Amino acid sequence: MIIRPFYSRFMAFLALFAISFATVQAPAQAAMITTDQLVANSQVEAQRNAIAELLQREDIKRELLNLGVNPNTINDRVASMTPAEVSQIHGQLADLPAAAGLGTVALVILILILLEIAGVIDIFPGL
Repeated sequence: MIIRPFYSRFMAFLALFAISFATVQAPAQAAMITTDQLVANSQVEAQRNAIAELLQREDIKRELLNLGVNPNTINDRVASMTPAEVSQIHGQLADLPAAAGLGTVALVILILILLEIAGVIDIFPGL
């Protein structure tokens, strides 16, 4: 089979063209990430996950539905929140009375256990 000169030149041009674009590299930018930035990002993600988990409770979904919020869009809304909004809402959740009551119960239990160990009270008479 005889290769036509035009076809061989075309293939050589095409190969040269492909090789020339294969060697072109896009510019890359890199920057150092400090430990504080990494910790802040992971902390915001943990807070975001805690908020999303809380909003998945059935009683909260019912209340959101009563307020006119579509429960199917909750995860999208939480994902679109800025880090400042996530921190603010997570801080407000921590200040709610339900969270404070848990700390009080834990403190009372700890005091009772310490008094039991010291022998001041006898909660577990068989021990």
